[in-house]
This record gives sequence, C-alpha cells and structure tokens, in this order.
Amino acid sequence: MAGYSAKITDINIDQMMPNLVSFIKKGVEKYGAVQVDLTRVNRSIAQNSLFHAQIGEIAKQTKFNGTELSADGAKEYLVLLFSFELEQEQRPLSQGLQYIPSRKTEGGWMPVPPKTSRFKIEEGTEFINWLFAYGAERNVRFNDDVTRQYEAYLAMIDG
Repeated sequence: MAGYSAKITDINIDQMMPNLVSFIKKGVEKYGAVQVDLTRVNRSIAQNSLFHAQIGEIAKQTKFNGTELSADGAKEYLVLLFSFELEQEQRPLSQGLQYIPSRKTEGGWMPVPPKTSRFKIEEGTEFINWLFAYGAERNVRFNDDVTRQYEAYLAMIDG
C-alpha cells in the first residue's frame, strides 16, 4: 500500500477529511488493519532544497575560521552557529542543543549540530533568512538557482 502524506490545517481540514477517510478505508479493506501516524509539520521540502543550495554556495565561496569545508561540513558548522546565536538570544531551537563528552579534552563537552529535518517550519524560514545574512556579510554571491528557489519559496509561503 502506498503511503499518504498531507499537510492539514484549520483552513483545509474539512476538504481533506473525506480523502483521509477514503484512504484509510481502502487500507483496512485490503489489509484488515492499518496504522495511522499523526505528526507535527517539520520544515518543508522547499526549505530543505533552498538552504542546501545556499549552504553549497557559502561553502564554495568562504572559509570557516580559515578552513575550506565540504558542503556537509559547512552545513554542520552553519547549523551549529545558527543554534548558538538563537541560544544567546534566549530563543533556542525547539529541539535544543545536545552536548556529548569530548575525547579531545578531558572533562570537556562537544556540541552536536541539531538536525535540520526536525526544524519547525518557522525555524526553517529563520534559518534561510539567517543564511542569506551570513552570506551577505561575507560577500557570497548566490547563483541563479538559489535566487529562483528563493523566489518560488516566497511565492509559496505568500500564496
């Protein structure tokens, strides 16, 4: 049975309920029982795509404390820096920061970057804006792909 995923809000719940009931009924008829999971909405696919494109451009055009990083290394660094800034502003990410014991320093602790897949929609939007500001402070020139994705993203959230 194929999965079903839908974002349901107070605006579209009445329209979506018949679709959900129909999908669940078909599953029960075919399998006898199905499991329905209800989760909060995390960052969107559009947000994920956009900030990965932003991070790629930042990684290509900047150094981090004098070091070039891969896009993956840059992502971890930038997510951690973003979460540190929010902590300093007394506005921590919903998942908070996690620290693990460091093997490099006796009795020291090392931060683990938060997972962007667990960002709330609002946190994803704030991260996108933060990445643009971070890039602007370092003279990053975002390519046309990033610009197009950002314009599409803005149209989607304004829509």
